[in-house]
Amino acid sequence: MTGAQSPASALPEFGFTADQSGLEIAQAWIEAGLVAGYVGTFGVRPVHAERGAIRFACRAEAGLANFAGTIHGGVAASLIDIAGAGAALTLLEPGEILLTSDLQLRYCAPIPVDGGEITAHGTARYDERRRIIAEVFVHHGGETVAVGSVAVVRRNGAPG
Repeated sequence: MTGAQSPASALPEFGFTADQSGLEIAQAWIEAGLVAGYVGTFGVRPVHAERGAIRFACRAEAGLANFAGTIHGGVAASLIDIAGAGAALTLLEPGEILLTSDLQLRYCAPIPVDGGEITAHGTARYDERRRIIAEVFVHHGGETVAVGSVAVVRRNGAPG
């Protein structure tokens, strides 16, 4: 490769401040749309957030396909992680961060490469002082294509 930029590298950076709640961060992310980083690589953007719940979307495009001609299973796994952690994010107080500690998933159906929208709906189901567990459903074309759960650890302060 000769220095060509990927489309994701041309996306705007997204940041937040320690005085923002997780829900404020999620709402600002919705306003920003598609941003740089891992989620931008897949074209994933948040489309709705409320306390304890969030929805993300991306397109079932050829760049996400596997050699069998369907969307790679890692995309659904990533969407489960992103939406599960996103649902937990909406519960954080200013100054708190989260880290995924566990992810479980089940594939229900293959996702065709058809340019249609893939959505991931995350809902926090368990919230305690140090851990949040969220349930996630991934849909495409009116069908549930994957289900999963994500556990995150809640911490104070910046990572590192």
